Amino acid sequence: MRHLLRVALPPLRELGPHTVLPFVLLDRARTVLRSGALALDAIAAAMPGVRIEAVLDAGDSVQGTVTVPPLRGPRLDAAVRGAVEPMVLGDPDALAVGHGPRDEAGRVDVAWTDRAQLLRAWQLFADARLDVVGWIPLACLDETGNTVSPLRDATDARWQAASPGWSLADASLRPRGGGHAPWRRALAWSGVAAAVWILGLNVYAAQRSAEADRLRSDMRRQLASAFPDIPVIVDPVRQATQRRDTLRAAQGALTESDFLPLSLAATQAFDFAGDQILRLRYTAGTTSELRITPAAGLTVPPAARLARQAAAFGLLAAAADDGWVVRRGTAGAEQGGLQVRAGAGQGRSQ
Repeated sequence: MRHLLRVALPPLRELGPHTVLPFVLLDRARTVLRSGALALDAIAAAMPGVRIEAVLDAGDSVQGTVTVPPLRGPRLDAAVRGAVEPMVLGDPDALAVGHGPRDEAGRVDVAWTDRAQLLRAWQLFADARLDVVGWIPLACLDETGNTVSPLRDATDARWQAASPGWSLADASLRPRGGGHAPWRRALAWSGVAAAVWILGLNVYAAQRSAEADRLRSDMRRQLASAFPDIPVIVDPVRQATQRRDTLRAAQGALTESDFLPLSLAATQAFDFAGDQILRLRYTAGTTSELRITPAAGLTVPPAARLARQAAAFGLLAAAADDGWVVRRGTAGAEQGGLQVRAGAGQGRSQ
């Protein structure tokens, strides 16, 4: 709920930054919430951001009624000012003029004050960062005809009188260097909205970046699993595409070192093993190899015979701690196709 601070001013020529001003704080029902007297800076410190109606001293403003034709907006303003000119003795341009709406009879309530003094007073409030929303002639709050007595006592009924709905606070007179211009609140909220929007974009970008990192990690893992012979994975998509294209270009043809040809040749060379093979492990690469682990108790033929059988199928069999390592070779290779290490093999020769 917005509150209204109604301040009673001394004669404008006497107003200064340290002048103590009587005030009352009103709610929407014009109930007095607080009253007292403070200087401008103290008011700003005690009630920051409060809306202020400044009530002019009786000697600072003149109020009357003029009759104008049925006009609206700037044309009505010009007509009121034209009707006021014959009523003033000095320069009309030196006056700040305010008026209410035109009634059905064409009458308009009007008031004016010294323009320079009003500007100076408004600047004092603006320098204290106080938002004046209305400069009210004292007569506009008077319902008893008491227009001479200054507004001081907090029990004075004029403090709680309804606002006239118009004032001398012409927006063109508002100081530009201080106060709370009407657009500042909107600008502040626009800045907050922009900050929230930018923060949201950053959070969204961070989430997308983390998701992209997870996708790249998954692609690297899948590529390494599908093609373990690729030594270094830099661009998973490009490398997977290249390997796919290579496989398509081969049109299903197998090389002698691929798993199926190599395992079929080993099955023929190691026909003595039958179904007593415990494990096969294939490793693809520049020199693809098949590691054969026989079951315990397998009877292994003599090394010379095994070498001849392996060489006959173009294989080079190397004895290992857990069996044999078979790779493609040439007939007449080392020991006729069999490389033997002391203690190699799990079976026994016959």
